[in-house]
Amino acid sequence: MANRTPFCTYNYNIKKRKNQEKIAIIIILFLKIFKYLFQTWTEPRTKGHFVICFLAFLLKSTLEFKLKRAHLPTLPQQIREALNSINFAEVKIKQKKFFIKIKFNILGNKILRLSYIKPPPNVIPTTELSL
Repeated sequence: MANRTPFCTYNYNIKKRKNQEKIAIIIILFLKIFKYLFQTWTEPRTKGHFVICFLAFLLKSTLEFKLKRAHLPTLPQQIREALNSINFAEVKIKQKKFFIKIKFNILGNKILRLSYIKPPPNVIPTTELSL
């Protein structure tokens, strides 16, 4: 066999070393983040996360069932878009704050009605709508 020059040359090693240093930094940062996540995700927190995910699944399934029974579109993407279309704008008029309903998606209004939730009025004082 003929004597070949090695694939790794001096210039290649310099570039490789820089990449290795970058990779090492990324690994160190990942381990620090993973350590933080591992410490903060305790058993009660994990159970709470599971409960929230399960409630979201139940809500999605219930909405799909109700919409299917009402002969309306039941794709999860359409439901998400309809719920995300329910927005308000905060306006200040003469030192009073109001929420003005931005036009909802038609499916959004139907979802509210099927869920026995009264659609909000067009203008609401901030004192009436609070969390």
